[in-house]
Amino acid sequence: MVSVNTVTGKVDSKQLGCTLVHEHLLLRSDSVAIQFPHLYDDQSNFLKAVEQVKAVKSQGVHTICDPTVMGIGRDIRFMERVAYETEMKIIAATGIYSYNDIPPIFQNRDINYLADVFIRDIEVGIQNTSIKAGFLKCTADAAGITEDLDKVFRAIARAQKVTGVPIMTHSHPESGNGLKQMDIFEDEGVDPKFIMIGHCGDTDNIDYITQILKRGAFIGMVATDKHHYLMKREIPL
Repeated sequence: MVSVNTVTGKVDSKQLGCTLVHEHLLLRSDSVAIQFPHLYDDQSNFLKAVEQVKAVKSQGVHTICDPTVMGIGRDIRFMERVAYETEMKIIAATGIYSYNDIPPIFQNRDINYLADVFIRDIEVGIQNTSIKAGFLKCTADAAGITEDLDKVFRAIARAQKVTGVPIMTHSHPESGNGLKQMDIFEDEGVDPKFIMIGHCGDTDNIDYITQILKRGAFIGMVATDKHHYLMKREIPL
């Protein structure tokens, strides 16, 4: 039996049921939300999120993994409110969403310092709450693995090895950086069965996708124009 952190408490993995593994309940700029909160209508956003969650619940979905982290406006109390209102199991993430740089506090400290930040979210709680993250999220896009992002990926890897929770990435298939992400994770000693390279559905390059699968990771594929699903590595090669 494996216990999974959701925003309303731990659950047995067998209770997750049909799961959407890549859905954002709310996306916004961290800095804008803090400095200019009047630009956002929190109640309207809440009602829209509840409406959409109830819609997928009516189709048999029992669990949603929300990879919203620092950089795109993670609000753990918002997730909690939606979870209680809809009775949906929601799994929150920890990590950093950036395509280039990270805040100076992390630039000026080592990888383990950043890893400890992620570990705290998983073992203690997010944003000074007792709500714990259930997976790790990191990103790279057309800019590639910058010096700052290399630090994030390595911190994510080290946090995974301590906590055992899985990793979901944002990748850019056109530049092939999902494979570069795998290079970092392998260098850090992460078991590939805990890795999902996201956005692989953004390409029809089967050779690229096959290379990731052969390295033992999962891939995130778009099944419709709205929802992302997990495709297991046991897919025939």
